[in-house]
Amino acid sequence: MQNSEKEQRMYEVLIAIASIPKNLIQLHGTENLSEFLLHTLCQQSCFNFPKAALFIDNPDFDHLQGIAGFFNVESYQSKESHWREPEQFSYHMKQAEFNNKVRKVCRCSIKRNNQTEKEVVKELSQELHFSNPSYMVWPVKHENHGLLMFEKSDQAVLENHLENALHLFGFCPIF
Repeated sequence: MQNSEKEQRMYEVLIAIASIPKNLIQLHGTENLSEFLLHTLCQQSCFNFPKAALFIDNPDFDHLQGIAGFFNVESYQSKESHWREPEQFSYHMKQAEFNNKVRKVCRCSIKRNNQTEKEVVKELSQELHFSNPSYMVWPVKHENHGLLMFEKSDQAVLENHLENALHLFGFCPIF
């Protein structure tokens, strides 16, 4: 990727991320807000992930729980943004096979059981049919941790921006 292409790509990602707080506030209290946010981060105009799975690791309750899943072949397709059609989007996500598969994941906490993130990601990638997943872990409220598994597209991931964007999940009810 040439410099001008990288700059254009970074600009697109930052525009997408900058629109998120406004949308989070407009749908404040929505139960599946994490699905809305994950969908935005995975779209082509943002990080362009073909597949991603979001989990929360809660050592106090000894749970690693699946929160949301995104698979581009099952993504919400509409002329309007999914943020502007919350009922339709939520219905769509309840029908999305991959999202439901991720939400059914419930395991023992990574942190509480001294497992390595790498081995848990490897197990989850087999269960969820990821090929060569990348992942990020970040701290969230109440000494919990978020875990995002994702497949990269051909375009380079702007990892430092991704890490900052993942903290937006802290504004979602489940986190």
